[in-house]
Amino acid sequence: MTRAFRNGSGKLRVLFVSYYIDDPSVPGFGPKYEKLSERWEGDVFHLTREDVDYKAGDFTFRGCRYLRSNVFARQWHYLRFCLRRAGELEPYDVIISYDPMICGFISMFLKRRLKVRLLIEVNTDHFFRLPSESGGFKDRVTRLVKKAMMRLSFSQADAVKFINTRLADEYRPRFHMAENRPLQDVFFSYIATQAFEPEQASDGRSILMVGHPFVIKGADVLLKAFNRIAPDYPDVQLKIIGMCHNLQDYEALVDDPSRVTFLPGVPHSEIAEHFRQCLFYVLSSRTEGIPRVLIEAMACGKAVVGSRVGGVPDVIADGETGLLFESENDADLAEKMRLLLDDPDLRARYGEAGLKRSREVFSPEVYVNRYFQFMDRVVGNEPGAA
Repeated sequence: MTRAFRNGSGKLRVLFVSYYIDDPSVPGFGPKYEKLSERWEGDVFHLTREDVDYKAGDFTFRGCRYLRSNVFARQWHYLRFCLRRAGELEPYDVIISYDPMICGFISMFLKRRLKVRLLIEVNTDHFFRLPSESGGFKDRVTRLVKKAMMRLSFSQADAVKFINTRLADEYRPRFHMAENRPLQDVFFSYIATQAFEPEQASDGRSILMVGHPFVIKGADVLLKAFNRIAPDYPDVQLKIIGMCHNLQDYEALVDDPSRVTFLPGVPHSEIAEHFRQCLFYVLSSRTEGIPRVLIEAMACGKAVVGSRVGGVPDVIADGETGLLFESENDADLAEKMRLLLDDPDLRARYGEAGLKRSREVFSPEVYVNRYFQFMDRVVGNEPGAA
């Protein structure tokens, strides 16, 4: 039986509140909402460089101009925009907040005003800090403010979606979440695996890393590991793609500059070709929500190596679709890279298994079905009942 929601149709009317400047040309944005339009419709509030609205399926992206002023003025401006536009565009059935920070804070006000359910996504570890960061007074105050804001947002949530199991295990006790109060689920974000097919893939001679900032992605760890193995594999190159404002610091870590190529960020439409032509892919991150680049490499049929942090163990089935190494341990990473360099058959097996896993576990179809199932549970509760 078709259920009638607040707008009188059989579709759930959803308001997404995001803090990012969304780009409809990127495969991970427009197609996501086109697929969600099978059962949902509504609006996406987000920051923009220009005041332009656009459609994706049955969703309309409503842009709020990004203010290049101080952060408090920018957030106050976005809060006022969200409250005004939501009042003009209601009714809604559910609000989905991209994070429990500023988006969660804004969504909490929207929930009270619109009297609807609130689902909060946790897509990253908001308490992560680099070992080199001081932990001084400013850092302690920032962490206290974050915790207070998140505690307030979670207290108003009817449901929470975690992006990986490690975040769920850490945040549940930290914010005193009962087993199912609010309702909770753990699954990945939308990843456009259909844009990363293994067609025309070849076993090139480059190990690949893509991402930024380099300090978070552990580019220094990868460079040290490559220095360890490079003399034994003279025909193997390392390619690192991503924007870096202090590139000279990383170039200084390279023993043989002729063996390492640094490329600036490339358009999303071109990155698949780099995946297809690499030997295998390495992610040496210090923290991760869900490592979409690993899944994209797997969708191209490539073996992968990743650090044992965040959502990486949720993606790599260690010893089946790739290899895990201990974060910060360049010797361990070097050993895992040797295993793949020495055994082409192992690379091929991991690549085939990873391709299968990307299609069966991380495809857009799996994502939307998981979200639909979770939302069915959310709308079965009265607002605030969780």
